[in-house]
Amino acid sequence: MYDIELNQDLLKLVENKRIALIGPAPYLAGKNEGGYIDDYDVIIRPNQFHIPEKLKKNYGSRTDIMFHNFATPHMAGIEDLIKTYPEDFSKLKMMGCLTIRSDRGQDILSLPNNYISDVVRNFDKINKYNIPFYWIGVPDYKKIYNELDSEPYTGILSIAILLKYPIKELFLSGYTFYLEANTPDELYFDGYQNERYKNKFMPGHGGDANRKSIEFFKKLVEEHKDIIKIDDKISNLLGIVK
Repeated sequence: MYDIELNQDLLKLVENKRIALIGPAPYLAGKNEGGYIDDYDVIIRPNQFHIPEKLKKNYGSRTDIMFHNFATPHMAGIEDLIKTYPEDFSKLKMMGCLTIRSDRGQDILSLPNNYISDVVRNFDKINKYNIPFYWIGVPDYKKIYNELDSEPYTGILSIAILLKYPIKELFLSGYTFYLEANTPDELYFDGYQNERYKNKFMPGHGGDANRKSIEFFKKLVEEHKDIIKIDDKISNLLGIVK
């Protein structure tokens, strides 16, 4: 299995902690799981730091760490969100970028190990609160890529990274693994991000890459069943016995 270099700032935040990794799938709406989520020591969300007030009772009320791809095409959208919700953004304890691709069409597998992606510079441009930052880097990214034999999504990268840290528990909720998502409304809860940010056409989702991600995830669950906890929806979707 892959191995990675631990980031010391992230280590301080998650070591021996109960972690909730919460996705934007709409099935949590109306479930009133917000209090349960908020009870976790650290709440991490991919590509999001703001939760609409009306949904906090379902998705939790805070974001401690945001993992984001900080790709150049998405920066206008996140800049809009920061301007709209500066207080929520300022409360982040850390941000992380788990990809090395900054633009569409970039041949990431050809990048040298010492390459510094534009995603790092993109983050620097928005980090006006001096929030600690973790970038996966080329070597560690390629290790996970090779494990999947496919380009991994932010969600599966988040899980793969966190399981290499000495955490007490990793709870996963709000993910459909694209099995019930053919449109943005089926992928995101109402109020997720903004129109400039949303991936309206969802290119690249599904297909062989998604199948490999699910296989990899099931393997991680089996290997870390003493740490990973999944909600009923994920269990039913993937046929994983809890």
